[in-house]
Amino acid sequence: MDLSFLQNVFGEARDTYVGLGRKIWRDLGQVYEDGKNFDPYNVDWHNVNWTAVFMFSVVIGFILIVIIANLLPESEAPGVQEGNTATGDLNGVVRREGDPPIPPPTEIVSLRVYPIKSCRGFEIDGTRLRPSGLTLDRNWMFISKSDRKFLTIRSDPSMTLIDTAVIESTAKSNKGEQLLSISIRNNDKPEEKPQSVAVPAFPTKAWLESNTTLSK
Repeated sequence: MDLSFLQNVFGEARDTYVGLGRKIWRDLGQVYEDGKNFDPYNVDWHNVNWTAVFMFSVVIGFILIVIIANLLPESEAPGVQEGNTATGDLNGVVRREGDPPIPPPTEIVSLRVYPIKSCRGFEIDGTRLRPSGLTLDRNWMFISKSDRKFLTIRSDPSMTLIDTAVIESTAKSNKGEQLLSISIRNNDKPEEKPQSVAVPAFPTKAWLESNTTLSK
């Protein structure tokens, strides 16, 4: 590929900007020299280099803004806004007398989900936050057969004996599918293997329609 064309274009652009910079610098110097002997009553306004005057004014204005911004109190300085203390972002926060103390940053040290309401849960390494809450968290609950009311640990403390876990199916029909294992321990006979049952951790609509029919 011939790069000579691009080299020529960049070379011309470089020469143009360098020449423009030198011209502006010379014009600023001339404005400075003229300003030392400035006489407003003896000025030929038609021959004034207005480009140089404009550039000189911009530079002086920028310097004044920097000086004023550093002299003003912090609460009145431009750009100072209230920070988001809820997320620990304290940049630019203006603290006033009588404000409540800023809470320390929050750190998540562990995550647990409880797939069945009021039953034991388990610790996880990561999860997704959905509109309904954490994935798998309280997706299920037990209800009484007589009045169809949901059960909680407040009404039946023995629900703390129910353990939950996520396992993979080994059956040929759904091998590898994630299942929610529900087991009940017997504290009177801890040597006995807990009774357990498993349901799909993420049941499909078809599975729910065929397995969640209430019977009297």
